[in-house]
Amino acid sequence: TVRARIGMRAFAGTAWVLLVGLVAVWATAPERRQNVARYGPRLRDVPRVLLNDSGAATTIAFGSCSKHDRPQPLWELIADDNPDVFVFLGDVVYADRRKGLLRWTSNAPEVMAERFDAQLARADYAALLSRIPVVGVWDDHDYGINNGGASFAGRDTSQELFLDFIGEPKRSARRAQRGVYASYRIGPPGKRVLLLLLDVRYHRDDPPSVLRGARADILGAAQWDWVERELARGDHDLVVVGSGIQVLPRDKVLVERWSVYHDARERLLRKLLRQSAPFVFLSGDIHIGELSEMQCGSRRVVEATSSGMTHSWGNIFGRMWPYLEMLIPCEMRRGARFGGLNYGLLHIDWERQEMDVEIKGIGVYGESPVRIRVPFAQAGGEPEGVLGCVPSPDTALWERAFPRVFLALVCLGPLYAIIRVSYAILSSMKRGKAKLS
Repeated sequence: TVRARIGMRAFAGTAWVLLVGLVAVWATAPERRQNVARYGPRLRDVPRVLLNDSGAATTIAFGSCSKHDRPQPLWELIADDNPDVFVFLGDVVYADRRKGLLRWTSNAPEVMAERFDAQLARADYAALLSRIPVVGVWDDHDYGINNGGASFAGRDTSQELFLDFIGEPKRSARRAQRGVYASYRIGPPGKRVLLLLLDVRYHRDDPPSVLRGARADILGAAQWDWVERELARGDHDLVVVGSGIQVLPRDKVLVERWSVYHDARERLLRKLLRQSAPFVFLSGDIHIGELSEMQCGSRRVVEATSSGMTHSWGNIFGRMWPYLEMLIPCEMRRGARFGGLNYGLLHIDWERQEMDVEIKGIGVYGESPVRIRVPFAQAGGEPEGVLGCVPSPDTALWERAFPRVFLALVCLGPLYAIIRVSYAILSSMKRGKAKLS
């Protein structure tokens, strides 16, 4: 019929227009055509300032947990502080995706590449790259899967994407190894910083059970050997260790931490305590800023955690944050926490032989920066052969006890209710039987 012929011609014409359009898009994107079969869009080449390792470092900035599609107001503040280098401590983007309230799943490689690319395309971040050298290591979300470890099948593709994002040279030895761990030596002899960035994902065993906890590891044999070699060179005056997850705290039961891998944590501490140079830990992951400290023999061991560059617990909960903050364990905490969007600064005073660690940013309801000063003589000194580490907080006893009491009540409350209800049911059944008899 006439109507059928008209309909067929309209359909054919529409299909032809769509086909021509698809061919045109494909033909005008040769670079995309070459790379899409591999891992998606090619990452953008952006102007970068390279790390100057010859001058003495006096300020190292650091931070973690940044979503590419959220406002990022901290880059301008970081640039104003004019650090010698900025260290990303993981979650440079969120390359995975949420699947339900508490579940995450990995994305296709091309989606991951687009998110790294989107971060590089941001004008505020590109402005920082043009002024400040940026180095870094990943954590779970830029690794490709929340809480991921060695069992993640896409880790090699993730490594390629991450190293492209961070600007690692194509022929770097870091691209040939398994994992993104790296070291940088900054400054001349006498004022030299050894920056060790640990990969806590690529080789990490699944969280240890009670039966296999002693054997569970985080770094893997090759990375442990690398740590040993870097420290054995002995040409450094200060060691800065970067980790995506916290090293010192042992009491945060709901977050990933080194203390879950007890033997691995002690092994790392022993390696650092057996060399005389002072050292400090930098970490991320927990979406707040805080300082932790413990005493190992005669030496102070300090960790600075900066997490939440685009989203933090203080910003999420607003006016409720000061009350909820009391529920977070604080066994080793020094000073107050910083609940707003935050980053960290490690100030090094080579003349006075001391370091000053500061967590700052955009506070929630007037939060002040958190800082701690540590003389080299207290963080370094004679090698400690035996671990005798104890927490060294400045928090009150009730502050340390309150989260544990609350957790106990939360756990025991439902159990007590179940016992009471069961007792009431049994008592009622007994009374019913007594009446029948």
